[in-house]
Amino acid sequence: TEYIPTRKVAGPESSPVTEALGDQTPQDLIESGIDAIEDDVKSKLLERLRGTDPLFFVQVVRSVLVKMGYGTEGEMKQLRGSGDGGLDGKIDRDELGLSQIYVQAKRYAEDNVVGRPAIQGFVGALATRGANVGVFFTTSKFSSEAMDAAERVPQDIALVDGLKLTELMIKHRVGVQVARRVEIVKIDEDF
Repeated sequence: TEYIPTRKVAGPESSPVTEALGDQTPQDLIESGIDAIEDDVKSKLLERLRGTDPLFFVQVVRSVLVKMGYGTEGEMKQLRGSGDGGLDGKIDRDELGLSQIYVQAKRYAEDNVVGRPAIQGFVGALATRGANVGVFFTTSKFSSEAMDAAERVPQDIALVDGLKLTELMIKHRVGVQVARRVEIVKIDEDF
């Protein structure tokens, strides 16, 4: 006996799937779903980071920098004692340790915006050490005056706010793990 399909094959215009989706493709729905999940994870990460011990927050920052390829042997040297100017550490910029990045990591509440005075203090601490490169991490946001101040100084300064930090944590898998992988199939044109 000959096989006869029991379902009618619909064309692309009349597919029940495309009718239910409207203007969005299945790919659009997948991407928006992933974005929604990542936004939720970012929010939860920030909430947890704001509630952690300050030393743990510095460790998170160190882990992100190491995963990004900075630091020899995965370490960030802590700066302690008088005269550190609030700097939390320094990490090698390259494998040979020829230049360092100085780091300041401040846990602040969501509504505590980092302003120009904090950046000026950071720049002063860098100048005291003769440093040319620094990264200021925070769990909150930077004011426009703070961002302007960072751009106008001779040192290379990067400002990483809470949102950017969580994006880096997700990208470099710090404090997160892959919950599920989804495989999407397509027609093999060489078949």
